[in-house]
Amino acid sequence: MNSLQGRWSHTLGFDFMPIPDNLWKDDSFLWDIKTKFNGKAVFLRMNANSLYNWHTDLYRNVVINAIIEGFDSFTIFTEKNPADYSGTSMPVQELTYDTEECCLLNTTVSHAVYNRGSRRTVFSLWFGSKVFYEDVYLYAKSMNYIL
Repeated sequence: MNSLQGRWSHTLGFDFMPIPDNLWKDDSFLWDIKTKFNGKAVFLRMNANSLYNWHTDLYRNVVINAIIEGFDSFTIFTEKNPADYSGTSMPVQELTYDTEECCLLNTTVSHAVYNRGSRRTVFSLWFGSKVFYEDVYLYAKSMNYIL
């Protein structure tokens, strides 16, 4: 990570940096899906002790994420728009990241990210607005990437 300092940009509450293909094209699973759906890979970085509040992603419907650092953070999803809930609570589901696995996320579903005591850096493979969660999920399943 230290060799990537100084090349970060900032947008929508995150620092981000495009990842050159030569740094990750040896991962056949990710490279296959990137090629099939014209994906783009970036690092996303979030400061310690911060919240990326409830949202749906604007320019991407589906991502494949893997946490690189900052495992003391969590992502939660809710099926309805958080503004539709009255009162002080709503049902949520936490996404549990494993240190050795990628997660396929439907970013059209409302979600929030809370980052605790250390900086969080995520590898994120995203696809344009014409690619949907179901497209990537069904392809990954047909290729036995998902059991």
